[in-house]
Amino acid sequence: PLNAWSHVAMTYDQFTGALQLYVNGARVANRIIAPGQGVDGSSASLMIGPGGLNTSFSQAGDLLLIDEVKVSDIARSSMALAKSAMLP
Repeated sequence: PLNAWSHVAMTYDQFTGALQLYVNGARVANRIIAPGQGVDGSSASLMIGPGGLNTSFSQAGDLLLIDEVKVSDIARSSMALAKSAMLP
C-alpha cells in the first residue's frame, strides 16, 4: 500500500525453480525460473532495492525504501511468512 510499511518476502526452491513473492503474508506473484536464470529471465544477479525492480514483480516504482533485509537458507512456509509479516 502507498505510504505504508509492508513486509515483503520472496522464496525460491532450487529444485523446482519456483519463485514466490509475498506482501504482508499473502502470496502476490509466482513464477518458475529455469536453472541459471535470474528473476527477470536474464542471468543477472539478484539486486535488492529500486534498481532491482525491473521485473514483473515490480509495483513500487520509485517509491521504495528498505528498512531491513534478511537472507536465509532455511525454507519458510507461507504460514511462517504470514506470521513474520504480523510482527512489529
